[in-house]
Amino acid sequence: MLARFLGIACAWLACAAAHGESAFWVWSRSEPLSAQEKADLKAAEVKTLYWELGVLENKSGSWEWGLPPRLPEKSSGTLRIVPVVRLESSVAAPFAPKLADSLRQKLLEAFRATEADEWQLDYDAPDRLVGEYADFLKTLRPLAPKLSSTALAGWVRLPAFPKLCNSVSELCPMFYDLMPDTADALRPLLEEESTRTLMQEWTKACDIPWRAGLPWFSRLTLYDADGKSRGHFRSWSWDSVVFAPGLRVESPEKDGLTVLRAKDRVMLGRTEINKDERLVLRWCDIKTVAAVEKEAARDAIFFRLPGAGGPSGWSLRQFMARDRAAETKLAVHRAGEQLILKNEGDTDLPPRILGDGPEDRGYALEVEGNGMIFRDVMPGDFSRLRGHTQPDSSRPQSAAISNATRLTFWFPALPAGQSLVCRLFQLAPAAEAAPLRYRILYLPEKPSWQPLEFTR
Repeated sequence: MLARFLGIACAWLACAAAHGESAFWVWSRSEPLSAQEKADLKAAEVKTLYWELGVLENKSGSWEWGLPPRLPEKSSGTLRIVPVVRLESSVAAPFAPKLADSLRQKLLEAFRATEADEWQLDYDAPDRLVGEYADFLKTLRPLAPKLSSTALAGWVRLPAFPKLCNSVSELCPMFYDLMPDTADALRPLLEEESTRTLMQEWTKACDIPWRAGLPWFSRLTLYDADGKSRGHFRSWSWDSVVFAPGLRVESPEKDGLTVLRAKDRVMLGRTEINKDERLVLRWCDIKTVAAVEKEAARDAIFFRLPGAGGPSGWSLRQFMARDRAAETKLAVHRAGEQLILKNEGDTDLPPRILGDGPEDRGYALEVEGNGMIFRDVMPGDFSRLRGHTQPDSSRPQSAAISNATRLTFWFPALPAGQSLVCRLFQLAPAAEAAPLRYRILYLPEKPSWQPLEFTR
């Protein structure tokens, strides 16, 4: 028994040493962390968050805040918050002397107000400006408690790279989106071979501490009929993509990349998708992320801290279990007049988009009793609800809720630890004490009927 315990402990320590310390970037977020998020971060042993303080833009010859800088979370005894300011510029010389003086003053005012022990800048400099960016960082460094910067992974090959290393205490190269993405050459968020090559170059050439920036998000991109990108969706839901009736699967998921094409005009939120335009859905392939993280064998920062909506990608609990095999553990119960489906496992139930058939999208929770026992039921958090009679026949019939013998609740995915709630689930008075059963279709394991427990 002791030998087994020591073996498990040694394996855990080896895994932790291989991975290094994990942190997250927090982007476009104005609300503080919830108690559950803090608990999950502690369980994941995440001790540092790099939080976007604001964006300084130079579009017409002066540096201005896109929105007033704001940091909704401060460092605590268990969690360190590093403020990050993103720089965006479209002018030829954003670090000319007068502009550099103005930029430095704005940064000092914003950073000092946070009372943080480290400052970070995020700037996707074109190759020609990396040297000037390094010169600017060098003037800011003596004024900061500690200064770090993000970096494009390819900068390691530039002549100005040694100057960049001398300008900050730490660099955070981003090893995703390494190559230009076009409709004719679609690429996943993270490519293992090209990333491994660049990481080896960073290990040889970077003589200061650096953290590997890795992806932990999803992206939805729209391409027009000619293959030109119309941009990324900032906000979207799995519901709207998985169950969109006008989108057919052109290329099923591979390496975290799925291609959908519009059969006709489709609305996604407020965006109109025209016939033959394509939606490209990317989310992290967990095996690739785990392999690259192990290859790096150093501290890593992931973009970005999971939140609500499709762009968040995998959950924080899935992050904790990224080295383990997926294990589906869904439970259903009634609580008063609510029906609750919860993912009690440590891994997410991923979005399911296999094809264009009626059973190729999402998952289905089926509930039934003995006869027509349902009175009033609403879908709640579920994507849609259908009532049926003769559900096991070759031609099941749709029916109103009060006439149905089986109800089917559809949903696209379910992250670990989260629930879907039907907030109005009423039975006919005579059936309140009748036994109910449920099953969930399209999971990896074969579906089987389970008793539906009731709690008041």
